[in-house]
Amino acid sequence: MDARPEVLVPSSLGNVRDFAVTQDAIYPILNIAGRFKLVRCPLPACGAQPQVIGDVGTSTFGRGVEIVGDHIYWLASKTQLMEANLDGSNPHERFAFVDGGEIEAHLRGMDGILYFMRRDPQFLARGFALDTASETSSPVPLPGTATTSFGVFTAIDARNGRVATWAEIQGAEPEPINVLDVATQQTIVRGGAAQLSTAGLVLGDSGLFYVAEFLSPSHDELFACTLDAECPRPPSVANTFVAAAADGDRVFFSGRTADNLATIVTCDLASAAAGTCTPAITAVPDTQLDLLNVRALRADASAIYAATDAQGAGSLWKIAR
Repeated sequence: MDARPEVLVPSSLGNVRDFAVTQDAIYPILNIAGRFKLVRCPLPACGAQPQVIGDVGTSTFGRGVEIVGDHIYWLASKTQLMEANLDGSNPHERFAFVDGGEIEAHLRGMDGILYFMRRDPQFLARGFALDTASETSSPVPLPGTATTSFGVFTAIDARNGRVATWAEIQGAEPEPINVLDVATQQTIVRGGAAQLSTAGLVLGDSGLFYVAEFLSPSHDELFACTLDAECPRPPSVANTFVAAAADGDRVFFSGRTADNLATIVTCDLASAAAGTCTPAITAVPDTQLDLLNVRALRADASAIYAATDAQGAGSLWKIAR
């Protein structure tokens, strides 16, 4: 494609590490005067003084926001979930874990439920589900997601009636990925134990994706599997796992144009799982810096949204599909 990325948040507002989006507005987390703030900007883009909805905890490093139904959720601290209306009104505490621990700053919503990973005071990790339809509901542990020892890193994603979770155990090999069928409460375990990141695990309609970054030579490599097959395990030389997003059974992640410009590329599940995908370019940016260092991605039927380090003209971009 020869689409040009459209700036939603100008680089003058700083980088964006996480965001949510609706048809009417975008909700990036910005660093304003040294404090992380969740803001609301009516489309088409953020102006110089966006509407502030609430404070975001410093421990999140500017991450952790999700829309479920007609409310938006974010983390005011590592133990406190906040809620507000989509117009930014009525911000308030939705739930707080009084015994401490730490909510992983990666929230996902599906069918009226907010999903997240949490480490308890003993740093045992497990997934939780919060029914957002009731103001009095509390987070419920997800079956089959608990670790038996210190969970260092975790990841979660939710799509199409399933929740995928992962955790790394301190001093042990990374855990395989668990996929919970919400309707049946049955869990299937997929191999490919890998060093993921909070943004590195993506669940498609019928498969899993994760993307590894290699340093020598510098490139990203996609790994995928269908839910009825074993997932591949990336080589140990992979440096880290980077942001990816899925819509249906198509994944989007960082890549390069023929002119070596940083961009967003895409593969379908079938070719990715078979190892035969040649990533297709979704956009051609104006400069090398515009889509460099992507920190968060989202995708829907109409567009791809990419948050970056604000090295080019913007820090949140829209690519029409």
